Amino acid sequence: MDIAVGFRPDLKSTLRAVRLLRRRLRYGIRAAGAALVVAVVVQAIGGGVSAGPIVLFVCGLVVFVEADVALWLSVRRHRDVIVEPVEITVSDTGISRRTATTSLDIPWDRLSQVITRDDLWIFMANRVQVITLYKSRLTPEQVNQVSAFLDARTVQR
Repeated sequence: MDIAVGFRPDLKSTLRAVRLLRRRLRYGIRAAGAALVVAVVVQAIGGGVSAGPIVLFVCGLVVFVEADVALWLSVRRHRDVIVEPVEITVSDTGISRRTATTSLDIPWDRLSQVITRDDLWIFMANRVQVITLYKSRLTPEQVNQVSAFLDARTVQR
């Protein structure tokens, strides 16, 4: 198998992939914000509303949306690097990602996890070495080839 695809990533797809990779952090922060809001509402129902609980309520709402806003700002801040043309090659030996400024080769035996979704694959060697391959950038035959190849491997999916 030797599949090469070149494309220019867009910010929306990149944000979806980053949100997927950072979902535990996002869910934890959102849970903390929701817990703060619920605690203030319960306190307000039991007693009167004063300035202190209102401030805590607003802080809870801010914490609830903070993770998503931070991820969006990070993607937006690095948009010049993100939208750089990329070439991804999937072969029998591994997967590689090349841009004008960076290059990353991950052999199949170094992959720790492959996250599969309807629209993408995320190949992870570790938390830093990650390659995202969007299925929409491949032909249906190529998608089937990669799916069959991954099904035959013992990588955690």
